[in-house]
Amino acid sequence: MSVWRIASSVLTEQQPICTKTFGDLDMIWLDVAPEQPMDAALIKNALAAVLRVDTSAIEVVNDLSQAQDKAVLCVIHEGDGSDFSQVVSIYVTEELTPPSLLEGGSQIAKFVQTAVLLPNDESANPYSFVLASPSGSLVNVLVDADQLDQHDRYVIVTYDGAPGCAEGGNT
Repeated sequence: MSVWRIASSVLTEQQPICTKTFGDLDMIWLDVAPEQPMDAALIKNALAAVLRVDTSAIEVVNDLSQAQDKAVLCVIHEGDGSDFSQVVSIYVTEELTPPSLLEGGSQIAKFVQTAVLLPNDESANPYSFVLASPSGSLVNVLVDADQLDQHDRYVIVTYDGAPGCAEGGNT
């Protein structure tokens, strides 16, 4: 039987801390919020490429109760269909060596050809994120605090002005 211990919610200012125990096996990695929703097949293919594993080692579910014992687990949290409303929580076994949060997020964005929001571990501001563009470039952004707190929506309000990143999150 698996036991979930969740120590922080998705896309916080710190790297998400979530472990899933299958016997003595703990899993942890990152959360991404894609600009456009991704289906299970696209998520599997992207993660297989980024993590260098077969798609059969990856499980994509909408509910933690559906989770099986795989090397990679993705939990899709569907939003309202607006930009960045879907959040994909990704957990990997300790036996895998995933890239850093930003490198992994950048590789995912390039593979799926859509921008993704990532937690900004360099900032104490809970509304600061990193936007990985489809080209793989990384840009610091802020999201609207009221939209996030009251509606669980990631609406980009400011960005660092890097080329290829337009206000509002469009790349």
